Amino acid sequence: MRRIEVTLAKQSLAEYTSKALREPLILMLNGHLVAAMISLDAIDWLGLGLDQDPDFQAIMPLSEADIAAGRSYTGEEIRQRLGLGSAVGANDLDALELEKAT
Repeated sequence: MRRIEVTLAKQSLAEYTSKALREPLILMLNGHLVAAMISLDAIDWLGLGLDQDPDFQAIMPLSEADIAAGRSYTGEEIRQRLGLGSAVGANDLDALELEKAT
């Protein structure tokens, strides 16, 4: 994460946008945080939507109580219980795409 003082910025918006694709940029004005530039690929869109959903918010205390009581499972444990096998990682997906292409 980089901090950029906007009063000292010398690059174009296009150049800063390109940098924001690689890492978040924090924009500062006279030493105060004022904005951030972040790749939209890094945004948790589902999480953003759920944050606003009243039904989801209503069940959160129940889930938090389950976690506090030790009633939680890892993603791998859930996949095993459902007979889904191991998760496919990003590298596995890349390999599958290469196989399809050849």
